[in-house]
Amino acid sequence: HALKHYILVFDAIYTPRDTQLLIDAKEAGAIIADGVEMFLRQAKGQIELYTNRSPGKFQNIYRSSFAFSLFL
Repeated sequence: HALKHYILVFDAIYTPRDTQLLIDAKEAGAIIADGVEMFLRQAKGQIELYTNRSPGKFQNIYRSSFAFSLFL
């Protein structure tokens, strides 16, 4: 199994969060990262770019809202 040679595996897909790649990588013992954090950081960058303001304390609200929306 090729994934046993990797320490970290990243999949840019954010829905579904548990892709087959990440499932296999986790089973092989790798640290896994999904695309949710990338998606949220891109959104933060867009907010800053278009409003010239930082989302600041609302970043956790965005993260929670996004996580909740995955279950709808």
